[in-house]
This record gives sequence, structure tokens and C-alpha cells, in this order.
Amino acid sequence: MEIPEYLNFLEKNLMTGSARWVADFTESFRKYKIEDKTFEIFMRGSTRTKQGLFLARFFAWTMLPNYIVTCLATTQTENMSKTIMTIENFMHEKEFHWGWLVFVREGSIPPSLKNSLEGVTEKTLGVAVVDVTKKEIATSKNYLGRQMTSHLR
Repeated sequence: MEIPEYLNFLEKNLMTGSARWVADFTESFRKYKIEDKTFEIFMRGSTRTKQGLFLARFFAWTMLPNYIVTCLATTQTENMSKTIMTIENFMHEKEFHWGWLVFVREGSIPPSLKNSLEGVTEKTLGVAVVDVTKKEIATSKNYLGRQMTSHLR
């Protein structure tokens, strides 16, 4: 699989696939610029779904918190820590409650990138690196990072 094909798959899966049970992503933008970084995909939505049967929607509106969420994907894997800091600031500024950040690359994931993921301590941001050629995924060790694996495959 190549990067553009994977990005299309990721966007479709988050909007209409398995991830819709986690969050209802309602908007998606390509080539979205934040500060000096350009992200291949920027998506936003909320945890309250507007889909499903009446009882499921009623339960969501009355029992679940309405968290505003985001997912960003980029192919720029150099200077990961600066990108993560940029996203944390962006999320705080735009009042996102939690988000996913996906670094997409071709080629195996070097140990240095895997070690960078271990440094992610922010509870509201899950970070993953995806190798589209070997279908390898490395995620941050926090809860959001661990939950990303099933939605990125």
C-alpha cells in the first residue's frame, strides 16, 4: 500500500468505519496548515454520535459527554517532538478535548521514533507511527495511543 491510498483508507475508516463508534468525525480537510506544519488530513468531530437508532442517539445525548475531538495525519516524521508540541498547543487553543496524531511513512519504523513515542505523556493526545509498506504500527503508551491500533489497521 502507498501513502495516498492509506490516507484515503484512514479518512474513510474514521468517518464511516470502525472509529465512528469512538467519535463522530463530521469534517475532514486535506493539506491543513497549522503554524509551519502541513497535515495531510485534519478531521474534527465529537463523541456524541448523531447516527443509529433513536434509543442509541437518546442514550448518547443524555449519558455521554460531548467531547470535541480531532485526528491529524502527516507524512513529516522528522522533528516529531516539535510537531507533537504544536498539536498540543493547537488543541488547547481550539478547545479540543482529545485527539489522535498519526505519522504515516514508507519504510520500517526506526527505534528512535519508537522511543519518541514513549515520551508522550499527555493524556489527551494519542500518537502513532504507521509504516504502510510493512503494515507496522507503533503507538504512544497512553490510553488514547493504545486505542488507536485497531482503527489504523
